[in-house]
Amino acid sequence: MDSIPEIVMQHMDRFKQVRGILAVILLVFTTLSAFAQSEQDTELWQGISLESEVLKDLRLRLDDQLRLDNNISNFKLNLINLEATYKVNKFFRTLAGYRYTLLPVVNRHRLYAGGLLRKEVDVLQTEFQFRTTFQYELDKKQNTSSHLRPMFYAQYEPKGVKFEPYFAAELFYRLDGEDTGGAEQYRFYLGVDYELTSKNILRAGYVYEQDIKGENPIQSHAFMLGFKMNIETKKKKKKGKKKKS
Repeated sequence: MDSIPEIVMQHMDRFKQVRGILAVILLVFTTLSAFAQSEQDTELWQGISLESEVLKDLRLRLDDQLRLDNNISNFKLNLINLEATYKVNKFFRTLAGYRYTLLPVVNRHRLYAGGLLRKEVDVLQTEFQFRTTFQYELDKKQNTSSHLRPMFYAQYEPKGVKFEPYFAAELFYRLDGEDTGGAEQYRFYLGVDYELTSKNILRAGYVYEQDIKGENPIQSHAFMLGFKMNIETKKKKKKGKKKKS
């Protein structure tokens, strides 16, 4: 067994590591917040995510997210998203989902499908995800937009630390309409996950979004707050007692 001084030193080293991570995240958030003051609007995205492995290699996730805009004073939208992912092998997963979005004027339906490449190297997890989305509007009774959305995601997962910072970048390519050449929009995500337990995670983050095309490209930013819960649906098999000979 380790002595008390050794245990104290281990906790001190862990505390210094967490403090360093938080200091970097705080610095970046402060810089982004200062930059965001030049914009006209601030959004808040807050939601909850429930995820479960319903069958072997098949996972379902249900998301509910509320978005506020106009400096976090007006209702922008509320989305309900159901997604299924299937693990083909340890590197590749397929995904498909349905999203129902409640808006002030008209509600929208969205279907999407794609794939996910994942690679873990020591304490770094990297992902490349691509999705094709088709959006349907009730009032127009037609598909109003189709996009291809490739995204790169990386998360630092140090052992023994509950804070796990992440970064992501996403591009939006229009698949319909007249102007389909090149990306029309991009997003940057920056944040941190905090493990309450092995199955419950709090997430805080920042999103910067900008249109690439047009005479006056629109810029926007949002702060994210979320809670993710992993629901255990499978019952673990109990090991039977060995019979005495």
